[in-house]
Amino acid sequence: MCSLTHFPEAIPLRKITAPVIIKALMGFFSLFGLPKTIQTDKRVKQRFDQRAVSRSCSPDDKVLVLIPVMGSALQARYSGPYRVERALLEDEGRTPSVEVIEGRMKNSEVFNDLDSFLSSLSTLERNDLISLIKQHENLFPDVPRRTTIIEHDIDVGSTCPIKQHPYRTNPHKRLLFQSEVKFMLKNGIAESTNSPWSSPCLLTSDGSMRFCTDFRRVNAVTKPDSYPLPRIDDCVDRLGSAVFVSKIDLLKGYWQVPLTLRAKEISAFVTPDHFLQYTAMAFGLRNAPDTFQRLSTGFLMVCLIARPIWMIW
Repeated sequence: MCSLTHFPEAIPLRKITAPVIIKALMGFFSLFGLPKTIQTDKRVKQRFDQRAVSRSCSPDDKVLVLIPVMGSALQARYSGPYRVERALLEDEGRTPSVEVIEGRMKNSEVFNDLDSFLSSLSTLERNDLISLIKQHENLFPDVPRRTTIIEHDIDVGSTCPIKQHPYRTNPHKRLLFQSEVKFMLKNGIAESTNSPWSSPCLLTSDGSMRFCTDFRRVNAVTKPDSYPLPRIDDCVDRLGSAVFVSKIDLLKGYWQVPLTLRAKEISAFVTPDHFLQYTAMAFGLRNAPDTFQRLSTGFLMVCLIARPIWMIW
């Protein structure tokens, strides 16, 4: 049954051969999931549990978790290791938390347990680093802030607005879309719009689900920015003799760059349930890396002059 039209799904087959039918079923099950009659079939469970071994875990044990691959009901991969906190009660359910599924934690949660995250350091080194971090705790929020140094613009010349419809998606991904949109609206990353532009959205997976907007048609008509990006081989050569290497990674760095009024309208995106526009620089825009490199280089230029060991990429 199609969740959009509420009519049975029709899959045209040019050939009735095993490979063609298997491919069609794989696509169907990936979109709608396995039928409950298959999921609850005790014979299937008994067959695959023949060599299963019963194991129990205690608090502070480290375990790997077999988590379904988002967007594919027939695949799963191990993630972790994760630390066992406590045993769940029967009425607490069996669904992994968002943090486990997405593989990320809030900065505030890390601050509450810095000792365990820095356990590889000596006591003196750990205390020095914790003291330094807590002196600048305001630099580590859970939500990205905005810079006032630069704005990102999108120049499409005299191109007519491009309107696209949302991609079809399964009910599970639709819930993830709604969750991401709720987060962006709550934190001012997106806002309602009446823009004539619209680009569809999708969820990509690289170990965790990422909300992305398909700006390919917008990027095709965007004038390029030729600001130079550092060469990786040059960065590696300069770091080759380093004894200590420190890395600073921004929280959703692109979302810390505001958009111009023109860029906000062009950045409008559509999901099955919402029509919004970005207020911050979105991932996937053509000149986003150039704008971010310009911001980073300009902001840390003083450090580059005073201490040439700095590199920005």
